[in-house]
Amino acid sequence: MLARKSECSMSHWTATGMKEKKIDDELEADEKAGYLKPEYTLIYKQAVTPNDIYLQMSSKNPSTICCEDLVMRVSLPDVETVDDMKLDVKPTHVKLSASIYFLAMHLPHKVDAVRSCAKWDAANCMLEITMPILERDLLA
Repeated sequence: MLARKSECSMSHWTATGMKEKKIDDELEADEKAGYLKPEYTLIYKQAVTPNDIYLQMSSKNPSTICCEDLVMRVSLPDVETVDDMKLDVKPTHVKLSASIYFLAMHLPHKVDAVRSCAKWDAANCMLEITMPILERDLLA
């Protein structure tokens, strides 16, 4: 059963997967400070072989539950170098600040923060963060 916390200014719930108040407070504070929220997309990535596709010899299917990586692409126009960026990847959330942009968000799955990597595409002003998804408990 979900219960609303009355002392919060935003909708926070006391169920599993609720937003962490600390991240939400930081997000609100930085948005008020004049930072812009960049556009981003989340893409699920799956490693497949010809055996998976043509011979159907594995239990993989096109659903997100069979994906190994979560890829986040963040568009950062007007950011020229990676020196202007600060990226913090945790198992449950990502925090990114870059000159006039700030993004703090919870991830849909737990990720391996240590094995995560980021690539900067200066030509398109795009940051691509690849985060390996940790094994999920299907019954949780």
